[in-house]
Amino acid sequence: MTTLNIPGSPNPGDTYEENGVIYTWNGEYWTANNAQGFDDRYVNADGDQMTGDLTVPSLNGGPLAGLRNVLVNGDFRINQRGHTPNSSVAVTANTPLYLNDRWCFISSNAGNVQVGTSASFPFAFCRQGANVHGLRQLIEIPGNENPGPFVQGSVWTLSVWSNQDLTAMRPAANFVNGSDNRNNAVVIAFADNWEETGEAAINGYTRYYSTVTISAAPHANNNAFEITMQRQGDVIASAFNWAFAQLEPGPVATPFEHRPIQTELALCQRYYQAIAGNIFLSIYNSDAKKRRSDIVRAVPMRAIPTETATSNPAFSSTTDVISMSITVADAATNKICSDYTADAEL
Repeated sequence: MTTLNIPGSPNPGDTYEENGVIYTWNGEYWTANNAQGFDDRYVNADGDQMTGDLTVPSLNGGPLAGLRNVLVNGDFRINQRGHTPNSSVAVTANTPLYLNDRWCFISSNAGNVQVGTSASFPFAFCRQGANVHGLRQLIEIPGNENPGPFVQGSVWTLSVWSNQDLTAMRPAANFVNGSDNRNNAVVIAFADNWEETGEAAINGYTRYYSTVTISAAPHANNNAFEITMQRQGDVIASAFNWAFAQLEPGPVATPFEHRPIQTELALCQRYYQAIAGNIFLSIYNSDAKKRRSDIVRAVPMRAIPTETATSNPAFSSTTDVISMSITVADAATNKICSDYTADAEL
């Protein structure tokens, strides 16, 4: 807060300037050239100290700081599983389906979803068919009752762009363990439905937000904070799109954080990796019929993954290294595997 160094013993008409505000002595008291001259909203241009919190929607039109968005692949660009853009993928009721990296559908209704772009909104989006719901992402936390950044009492804002009016729907959140069929889930309820942020629409897409206060600690078995874009009962009878999803600390939806694509890909590869090309397996040790390949991963994975590849090799991989081997019938035969995948999703 600025301290005013007002002159003593002024004469009527004397002026005093501080922080761009001119004060005039009228013979009884100082008056300011604007109505806000004496309040606490001003800070010195050459430096000052605030004693309370400051809420700022944006700085220079961009995010407040790097890596505010704890959702990975919030712009749906990364598609390592290779789903064909703008082509429908069937959702089986109550069966998880990963589409764009890190994003999963679990819907109680069967239907269709897709990843794509359009001429009117030339960014990647996730499209869900009529009566389908359950688009969600599991955000990794340390576990053992450690909530990571989601400490009790903290406030978080979820925002998204959509071509559907979302104000009749509400997002949902839980602490969960992704591998134990949601046992010991801890519900963290959003208090309100989606609301418009008031930003200008883009070719039929409007930005919405909803805030949540972390009201409980995770169970010891929970390893993820789960965000679901709409509750199970909030089913829409027409298809619509999600784009630019962001979850960030604080009560304000700041501009969407556009991270470099190589950064976003690396974040995704902690949980899923794919190699579409051929992997050559060479002779291993003194066994003329044993073929093996060891490849250092581009990014260490969250856990030892579930792996697949053509020719069904045996895997002995770690979180850091791909190791595959196979025995051939003919010692003169080379072996090539392809279409490798590694899944360490929560």
